[in-house]
Amino acid sequence: MENLIGVPILIVIGVFLLFQVFFMVKQQTAVVIENFGKFSSIRTSGLQLKIPVVQRIAGRVNLKIQ
Repeated sequence: MENLIGVPILIVIGVFLLFQVFFMVKQQTAVVIENFGKFSSIRTSGLQLKIPVVQRIAGRVNLKIQ
């Protein structure tokens, strides 16, 4: 009985993390990625990956202005 409760919880957490790993960057924009608040990289358009707990999107830059 105890395993029946834990399995759905793990599945929900796994699906949530899976949606946090992938993100889209639109054309003519760039995304600034930070690792624990420190600059890590700049990602350009397309499907990108990030580590959910470690990395975060700090901002989006519109490249049309540039």
